[in-house]
Amino acid sequence: MIPSTFDEQTCKSSLGEKLPGTIQKRSCEPYEYTIQETGEVIEMNYRWEYLAEGESLEECVFEGIIEPAFS
Repeated sequence: MIPSTFDEQTCKSSLGEKLPGTIQKRSCEPYEYTIQETGEVIEMNYRWEYLAEGESLEECVFEGIIEPAFS
């Protein structure tokens, strides 16, 4: 899943397409997550972020594209 401002029709037409880039695991402040299948609540301290081809996590934070995880 990627947050976007596309309308529903545009999103549906993009299903199955591939985006150039990578998905990287990034540390963040701890938060609670509920596993839908079991109802179990767990604490997580990471999230997954998409980076376009040629971007690095460090560059995105430095350029203000992504907010730093910790202040």
